[in-house]
Amino acid sequence: YHLSNTLASTRPALFLAVFLLPSIANDVFHD
Repeated sequence: YHLSNTLASTRPALFLAVFLLPSIANDVFHD
């Protein structure tokens, strides 16, 4: 299994999505 390797690459992307999506949605819905 490469589970730990997958988590290592997925977790940073997940955090980026969590931080970026609200700001993007805020920009989109602010108009």
